[in-house]
Amino acid sequence: MSRILLIGNSHLAAFRTGWDTIRAAYPDVTIDFFAQPGPEYYHMTLNRKLSQFGAINEARFTPQQLERLDRFNGKRIVSLDGYDRIMVVGNQHGMADVLKLVAHRDVVGLRDTGAAHFLSRPAFDAVVDDIAASFMPHPAWERFSATPVTFHAIPRPAETAFDKVDRDSNVGRTYTKIEACTDGIKTALDQLADVFTHHMEAIGLRFLQQPQDTVNAMGFTKAPMNTELESFTGHSMPAKDFQHMNASYGAACLCAAYPDILPSRDAA
Repeated sequence: MSRILLIGNSHLAAFRTGWDTIRAAYPDVTIDFFAQPGPEYYHMTLNRKLSQFGAINEARFTPQQLERLDRFNGKRIVSLDGYDRIMVVGNQHGMADVLKLVAHRDVVGLRDTGAAHFLSRPAFDAVVDDIAASFMPHPAWERFSATPVTFHAIPRPAETAFDKVDRDSNVGRTYTKIEACTDGIKTALDQLADVFTHHMEAIGLRFLQQPQDTVNAMGFTKAPMNTELESFTGHSMPAKDFQHMNASYGAACLCAAYPDILPSRDAA
Protein backbone atom coordinates (compact mmCIF):
# COMPACT_ATOMS: atom_id res chain seq x y z
CA MET A 1 0.00 0.00 0.00
CA SER A 2 1.30 3.44 -0.97
CA ARG A 3 0.38 6.53 1.03
CA ILE A 4 0.37 9.89 -0.75
CA LEU A 5 -0.30 13.32 0.71
CA LEU A 6 -1.65 16.16 -1.45
CA ILE A 7 -1.50 19.63 0.04
CA GLY A 8 -2.58 22.88 -1.54
CA ASN A 9 -5.15 25.62 -1.99
CA SER A 10 -8.55 25.75 -3.68
CA HIS A 11 -7.18 24.03 -6.80
CA LEU A 12 -6.83 20.89 -4.71
CA ALA A 13 -10.62 20.41 -4.91
CA ALA A 14 -10.36 19.14 -8.50
CA PHE A 15 -7.84 16.54 -7.41
CA ARG A 16 -9.94 15.38 -4.49
CA THR A 17 -13.13 15.05 -6.54
CA GLY A 18 -11.11 13.54 -9.38
CA TRP A 19 -9.62 10.95 -7.06
CA ASP A 20 -13.12 9.91 -6.02
CA THR A 21 -13.85 8.98 -9.65
CA ILE A 22 -10.73 6.83 -10.19
CA ARG A 23 -9.71 5.48 -6.79
CA ALA A 24 -11.24 2.06 -7.52
CA ALA A 25 -8.60 1.57 -10.24
CA TYR A 26 -5.82 2.08 -7.66
CA PRO A 27 -6.66 -0.23 -4.75
CA ASP A 28 -3.07 -0.14 -3.48
CA VAL A 29 -3.03 3.68 -3.11
CA THR A 30 -4.28 5.89 -0.30
CA ILE A 31 -4.36 9.66 -0.84
CA ASP A 32 -4.85 12.14 2.00
CA PHE A 33 -5.66 15.81 1.36
CA PHE A 34 -4.78 18.93 3.35
CA ALA A 35 -6.10 22.22 1.99
CA GLN A 36 -6.46 25.89 2.81
CA PRO A 37 -8.28 27.75 0.02
CA GLY A 38 -7.58 31.44 -0.37
CA PRO A 39 -4.48 33.62 -0.13
CA GLU A 40 -3.85 32.42 3.43
CA TYR A 41 -2.63 29.18 1.86
CA TYR A 42 0.67 31.00 1.34
CA HIS A 43 0.93 31.57 5.10
CA MET A 44 1.22 27.83 5.66
CA THR A 45 4.78 26.58 6.07
CA LEU A 46 6.94 23.69 7.17
CA ASN A 47 8.00 23.59 10.80
CA ARG A 48 11.68 23.87 11.75
CA LYS A 49 12.08 20.09 11.97
CA LEU A 50 10.52 19.73 8.50
CA SER A 51 8.11 17.16 9.88
CA GLN A 52 4.84 19.13 9.71
CA PHE A 53 3.05 21.51 7.37
CA GLY A 54 0.24 23.96 7.97
CA ALA A 55 -0.55 26.83 10.31
CA ILE A 56 2.78 26.52 12.10
CA ASN A 57 2.63 30.19 13.14
CA GLU A 58 -1.02 30.70 14.04
CA ALA A 59 -0.41 34.42 14.58
CA ARG A 60 -0.32 34.81 10.79
CA PHE A 61 -3.93 33.64 10.52
CA THR A 62 -7.19 35.24 11.57
CA PRO A 63 -9.55 33.25 13.82
CA GLN A 64 -11.84 32.82 10.81
CA GLN A 65 -9.00 31.37 8.72
CA LEU A 66 -8.05 28.95 11.48
CA GLU A 67 -11.68 27.90 11.74
CA ARG A 68 -11.69 27.18 8.01
CA LEU A 69 -8.64 24.95 8.41
CA ASP A 70 -10.40 23.05 11.18
CA ARG A 71 -13.54 22.74 9.09
CA PHE A 72 -11.81 21.64 5.88
CA ASN A 73 -9.29 19.25 7.40
CA GLY A 74 -10.24 18.57 11.00
CA LYS A 75 -6.83 19.96 11.98
CA ARG A 76 -4.54 22.93 11.42
CA ILE A 77 -1.27 21.05 10.89
CA VAL A 78 -0.59 17.82 9.02
CA SER A 79 2.25 15.46 9.85
CA LEU A 80 4.48 14.63 6.88
CA ASP A 81 5.70 11.38 8.38
CA GLY A 82 4.69 8.03 6.94
CA TYR A 83 4.00 9.13 3.37
CA ASP A 84 5.68 7.60 0.33
CA ARG A 85 5.19 10.74 -1.76
CA ILE A 86 3.97 14.30 -1.25
CA MET A 87 2.49 16.50 -3.97
CA VAL A 88 1.89 20.25 -3.62
CA VAL A 89 -0.98 21.57 -5.74
CA GLY A 90 -1.87 25.16 -6.50
CA ASN A 91 1.36 27.15 -6.25
CA GLN A 92 1.50 29.97 -8.77
CA HIS A 93 4.35 29.95 -11.28
CA GLY A 94 3.71 33.19 -13.17
CA MET A 95 1.03 32.51 -15.79
CA ALA A 96 -0.95 35.69 -15.17
CA ASP A 97 2.23 37.74 -15.52
CA VAL A 98 3.20 36.11 -18.80
CA LEU A 99 -0.32 36.44 -20.22
CA LYS A 100 -0.31 40.15 -19.41
CA LEU A 101 3.16 40.49 -20.92
CA VAL A 102 2.26 38.96 -24.29
CA ALA A 103 -1.23 40.47 -24.45
CA HIS A 104 0.05 44.04 -24.36
CA ARG A 105 3.34 43.64 -26.24
CA ASP A 106 4.41 41.98 -29.43
CA VAL A 107 7.34 39.59 -29.34
CA VAL A 108 9.58 39.26 -32.37
CA GLY A 109 9.06 35.86 -33.98
CA LEU A 110 6.22 34.99 -31.60
CA ARG A 111 3.43 37.53 -31.79
CA ASP A 112 2.73 40.44 -34.16
CA THR A 113 -0.46 42.41 -33.48
CA GLY A 114 0.73 45.93 -34.17
CA ALA A 115 1.02 46.68 -30.44
CA ALA A 116 2.65 49.94 -29.38
CA HIS A 117 5.42 48.05 -27.57
CA PHE A 118 7.44 45.01 -28.52
CA LEU A 119 10.17 42.79 -27.13
CA SER A 120 12.99 41.04 -28.91
CA ARG A 121 12.96 37.30 -28.37
CA PRO A 122 16.07 37.41 -26.12
CA ALA A 123 14.42 40.13 -24.02
CA PHE A 124 11.22 38.09 -23.78
CA ASP A 125 13.18 35.01 -22.75
CA ALA A 126 14.93 36.99 -20.02
CA VAL A 127 11.66 38.39 -18.67
CA VAL A 128 10.04 34.94 -18.61
CA ASP A 129 13.06 33.61 -16.74
CA ASP A 130 12.74 36.41 -14.17
CA ILE A 131 9.02 35.75 -13.76
CA ALA A 132 9.59 32.04 -13.18
CA ALA A 133 12.36 32.72 -10.67
CA SER A 134 10.10 35.05 -8.68
CA PHE A 135 7.55 32.28 -8.04
CA MET A 136 9.80 29.67 -6.47
CA PRO A 137 8.31 27.86 -3.44
CA HIS A 138 9.28 28.52 0.15
CA PRO A 139 13.00 27.75 0.66
CA ALA A 140 12.17 25.22 3.39
CA TRP A 141 11.07 22.79 0.69
CA GLU A 142 14.63 22.74 -0.64
CA ARG A 143 15.77 21.26 2.67
CA PHE A 144 12.99 18.70 2.91
CA SER A 145 14.41 15.30 2.04
CA ALA A 146 12.45 12.77 4.10
CA THR A 147 9.98 12.08 1.27
CA PRO A 148 10.10 12.88 -2.47
CA VAL A 149 8.09 16.05 -3.19
CA THR A 150 6.42 16.99 -6.45
CA PHE A 151 4.85 20.37 -7.22
CA HIS A 152 1.96 20.38 -9.68
CA ALA A 153 1.13 23.36 -11.89
CA ILE A 154 -2.10 25.22 -11.35
CA PRO A 155 -4.45 24.88 -14.33
CA ARG A 156 -4.21 27.28 -17.20
CA PRO A 157 -7.25 29.54 -17.63
CA ALA A 158 -10.16 27.77 -19.25
CA GLU A 159 -11.02 28.55 -22.86
CA THR A 160 -14.38 29.70 -21.44
CA ALA A 161 -12.56 32.73 -19.99
CA PHE A 162 -13.53 34.92 -22.93
CA ASP A 163 -17.22 34.42 -22.08
CA LYS A 164 -16.79 34.79 -18.32
CA VAL A 165 -14.23 37.52 -17.73
CA ASP A 166 -15.27 41.04 -16.68
CA ARG A 167 -14.26 43.01 -19.77
CA ASP A 168 -14.03 46.28 -17.83
CA SER A 169 -11.38 44.98 -15.43
CA ASN A 170 -7.63 45.04 -15.96
CA VAL A 171 -7.70 41.26 -16.33
CA GLY A 172 -10.58 41.59 -18.78
CA ARG A 173 -8.60 43.96 -20.99
CA THR A 174 -5.78 41.42 -21.09
CA TYR A 175 -8.14 38.67 -22.20
CA THR A 176 -9.77 40.92 -24.79
CA LYS A 177 -6.38 41.42 -26.43
CA ILE A 178 -5.63 37.70 -26.28
CA GLU A 179 -8.99 36.84 -27.84
CA ALA A 180 -8.29 39.26 -30.68
CA CYS A 181 -5.06 37.40 -31.47
CA THR A 182 -4.18 34.07 -29.88
CA ASP A 183 -0.86 33.74 -31.71
CA GLY A 184 2.01 32.73 -29.47
CA ILE A 185 -0.06 32.21 -26.32
CA LYS A 186 0.51 28.45 -26.05
CA THR A 187 4.19 28.84 -26.89
CA ALA A 188 4.60 31.48 -24.18
CA LEU A 189 2.83 29.40 -21.52
CA ASP A 190 4.73 26.26 -22.52
CA GLN A 191 8.00 28.19 -22.33
CA LEU A 192 7.16 29.50 -18.86
CA ALA A 193 6.37 25.99 -17.61
CA ASP A 194 9.62 24.64 -19.07
CA VAL A 195 11.67 27.44 -17.52
CA PHE A 196 10.00 26.97 -14.14
CA THR A 197 10.70 23.23 -14.37
CA HIS A 198 14.40 23.95 -14.87
CA HIS A 199 14.47 26.36 -11.92
CA MET A 200 12.85 23.73 -9.71
CA GLU A 201 15.24 21.02 -10.86
CA ALA A 202 18.16 23.30 -9.98
CA ILE A 203 17.10 23.21 -6.32
CA GLY A 204 16.22 19.52 -6.31
CA LEU A 205 12.44 19.81 -6.66
CA ARG A 206 10.12 18.24 -9.20
CA PHE A 207 7.50 20.22 -11.14
CA LEU A 208 4.73 18.57 -13.14
CA GLN A 209 3.06 20.53 -15.90
CA GLN A 210 -0.59 20.29 -16.77
CA PRO A 211 -1.19 17.29 -19.08
CA GLN A 212 -1.12 18.42 -22.70
CA ASP A 213 -4.31 16.53 -23.51
CA THR A 214 -6.19 18.91 -21.18
CA VAL A 215 -4.99 21.94 -23.17
CA ASN A 216 -6.49 23.32 -26.39
CA ALA A 217 -4.61 24.54 -29.45
CA MET A 218 -4.20 28.09 -28.12
CA GLY A 219 -2.85 26.90 -24.77
CA PHE A 220 -5.86 27.23 -22.45
CA THR A 221 -7.63 24.45 -20.56
CA LYS A 222 -10.37 22.74 -22.54
CA ALA A 223 -13.90 23.95 -21.79
CA PRO A 224 -15.40 20.63 -20.56
CA MET A 225 -12.98 20.72 -17.61
CA ASN A 226 -14.42 24.04 -16.43
CA THR A 227 -17.99 22.84 -15.84
CA GLU A 228 -19.75 21.59 -12.69
CA LEU A 229 -17.10 23.00 -10.39
CA GLU A 230 -17.06 22.08 -6.72
CA SER A 231 -15.22 23.73 -3.86
CA PHE A 232 -13.24 21.80 -1.27
CA THR A 233 -16.34 21.83 0.93
CA GLY A 234 -18.49 20.34 -1.83
CA HIS A 235 -20.31 23.58 -2.65
CA SER A 236 -20.65 24.76 -6.24
CA MET A 237 -18.26 27.44 -7.48
CA PRO A 238 -19.32 30.75 -9.12
CA ALA A 239 -20.58 30.41 -12.69
CA LYS A 240 -18.07 33.02 -13.88
CA ASP A 241 -15.06 31.07 -12.55
CA PHE A 242 -12.61 30.21 -15.33
CA GLN A 243 -9.59 29.60 -13.11
CA HIS A 244 -10.67 26.39 -11.36
CA MET A 245 -11.35 23.00 -12.92
CA ASN A 246 -13.51 19.99 -12.23
CA ALA A 247 -13.16 16.32 -11.32
CA SER A 248 -12.33 15.27 -14.88
CA TYR A 249 -9.36 17.63 -14.84
CA GLY A 250 -8.22 16.39 -11.45
CA ALA A 251 -8.49 12.77 -12.54
CA ALA A 252 -6.50 13.50 -15.71
CA CYS A 253 -3.76 15.16 -13.68
CA LEU A 254 -3.59 12.32 -11.15
CA CYS A 255 -3.42 9.67 -13.86
CA ALA A 256 -0.64 11.58 -15.63
CA ALA A 257 1.20 12.08 -12.34
CA TYR A 258 0.82 8.46 -11.22
CA PRO A 259 4.29 7.28 -12.30
CA ASP A 260 5.91 10.32 -10.69
CA ILE A 261 4.18 10.40 -7.30
CA LEU A 262 4.22 6.67 -6.62
CA PRO A 263 7.31 4.91 -5.32
CA SER A 264 8.97 2.43 -7.63
CA ARG A 265 7.44 -0.98 -7.36
CA ASP A 266 10.86 -2.47 -8.04
CA ALA A 267 12.13 -0.80 -4.88
CA ALA A 268 9.24 -2.01 -2.77
